[in-house]
Amino acid sequence: MSSTDSPQVVSTLSGAEEDPLSVCEASDDCSLSVDIVLRSSDGVRIGTHRSNLSAYSKGLLPTAPTAPSQSDSNNPPNSSNLTDESQDVVLPEDSEVIQLLLKFMHYQPQPDLRLIGLNLLLRFANAAEKYHVYSATRVCYIVIEMSMKEQPFDVFRYASTWGYVGLQEEAANINHVEWRDLAEQQTHKLTTKEVCDSLREFCKGTEWPEIFGAWFQKRDALRSALFLSLNNPIPVQHKGAVARCEEWHTFYPHLLGKMALEVPCEEKFLSVLESLKPILKGCAYCALVLKTMKERVHHGLDSIGKKPLADFLNQTQAASS
Repeated sequence: MSSTDSPQVVSTLSGAEEDPLSVCEASDDCSLSVDIVLRSSDGVRIGTHRSNLSAYSKGLLPTAPTAPSQSDSNNPPNSSNLTDESQDVVLPEDSEVIQLLLKFMHYQPQPDLRLIGLNLLLRFANAAEKYHVYSATRVCYIVIEMSMKEQPFDVFRYASTWGYVGLQEEAANINHVEWRDLAEQQTHKLTTKEVCDSLREFCKGTEWPEIFGAWFQKRDALRSALFLSLNNPIPVQHKGAVARCEEWHTFYPHLLGKMALEVPCEEKFLSVLESLKPILKGCAYCALVLKTMKERVHHGLDSIGKKPLADFLNQTQAASS
């Protein structure tokens, strides 16, 4: 697990009453006190329990800070700490995935994964493998295997990443042009090397270099669209009739620098944005700028993402002729 994909800060809570975060959302019958807060890539804050994270997973509970003592764990959580977002554990996964992970870390009937969409299932399955949530990994594998024909390339990626050789080979044998564009849209959440290696393996017997060339052109167009959307954020007048607060001048270069190194997808952008928000110290004026920025990035990436790969394939063929 890379440092960019790891939990960033731990929240230890010790004292509180009526804050909504003090109630466990993963189980209706849970009587454990909330003593840690997770924050998803889409900004949702979710209270949960250190003991469950420690018992059912590996890597969700950062190890740097010391664990609370037994006497501390017997006290109710402190509501002032619950509201301190700078103490959250910031995760790269979205709130739907985190909620599912936490449900599989409680003593209760497990959710029926056949009832969720395949995109969410694959995101959840990858997170379960990443954080060693073994109560979920096998059932994810079984349901994904049943749904393989819907998105074989994504299933191939999942199987390749986690060493499911049999499933990988089955998915590699389903290589139809009809679903290529749909599968291709999901690949822009991956690194260029991951896509290149996977296409070389997955597209055996086809013109994979030509396909990769088209994919790379689209990736480049997505990156251009992302930075065009981030350029010249709207000015919002702050107190003192200034367009930006002091914190913005630290936040904005950090945002551009981090996104220059990340894959140009909305999911990664939102994750980076959430990780940097504490720099702004809760500035309500900057929050308006971020809201507009999110909308611009969404529309900018969507306009390129929906274009079929064939459009870029034609450009590649024209350039080589």
